[in-house]
Amino acid sequence: MSLINKVNHMNTRGKFFSWFSKESSKCGSILAVDDDFAIRVILCNVLKRNFDITVVGNGIEALLWLKKGHSPDVIISDISMPRLNGFDFLESLSQSGLYNKTPVVILSGQEKSSVEAQVFNYSNPVTFIPKPFDPLKIESHITRIIERKGCLT
Repeated sequence: MSLINKVNHMNTRGKFFSWFSKESSKCGSILAVDDDFAIRVILCNVLKRNFDITVVGNGIEALLWLKKGHSPDVIISDISMPRLNGFDFLESLSQSGLYNKTPVVILSGQEKSSVEAQVFNYSNPVTFIPKPFDPLKIESHITRIIERKGCLT
């Protein structure tokens, strides 16, 4: 049974927190997945000014949110998380086939070469930003990704 099917059968109450930009649109939506509450708050405070952002605390909650039919333009994910780590979350995205083109930004305190070696085979375009990070650089990076998708001008 695939991980997505396991999630479908779980009796879990995922808590999703969403913030929408003042001019909510179909483009510029972000799913941020990190177990560290402080990181989630930082990402929300920086990104909610220009983007619609939903934050969740682990990969299971992210899959449950995606299962509800949401389709973010960018996914930001930590690697080291409880319940379902970032690598398994990425594997689930690849297996589902629904989000193969969705860019993923990995935030991690792990060595870049170690993370890149493990995400090399995933179908999603993946970039790596080490922790600790500059929140304004994250915003700039996300803006460039969404601009390349043709969503912002």
